Amino acid sequence: MESARGSSDIRVSDAERDRAIAVLRDACVEGRLTLDEFSARVRAAIAARTRAELAELTHDLPAAPVTRSARETSWILAILGSARRDGRWRIARQTGVVALMGGCSLDLRQAFIEGSEVAITVLALMGSVRIIVPREIPVEVEGLAILGSKKSRLGDHEPRGDGPVVRIRGLALMGSLEVVAR
Repeated sequence: MESARGSSDIRVSDAERDRAIAVLRDACVEGRLTLDEFSARVRAAIAARTRAELAELTHDLPAAPVTRSARETSWILAILGSARRDGRWRIARQTGVVALMGGCSLDLRQAFIEGSEVAITVLALMGSVRIIVPREIPVEVEGLAILGSKKSRLGDHEPRGDGPVVRIRGLALMGSLEVVAR
């Protein structure tokens, strides 16, 4: 007996979910999705039950990645002042952050990542640096605090999917480095 159901009503397989997540990952790497958008869509892809639900997550994205040249390195400086990056902004593959008697705040939740990983190197010299990362993105934090503080408050941080990785290395010399997941 032939069913009157369309292909969009058919339940999805794990392989179909994996293909959709790969398209989302490529879109995030290209800068088409922010980390928050990527995280939300990956959660929805994992929970998708039908092909229609899965198709809705990728309908506005190309099926194949588009190559483009990305900036390799950028600098964010807060010298005797402050620097703030939040909302929709593009972060380079390698980003240096210097807070010299100043304060710097980076919010990566809506940032566009250029590549499959971002390496952030922090120097807080009598200054402070605060980095906010999405809960679902893999984050690695390492560093040293001398007469200062280095805090990593990732709480119930639960990386999902195989999306971009954020690697943070820092030195807080009479300053502070704080990494928070939200």
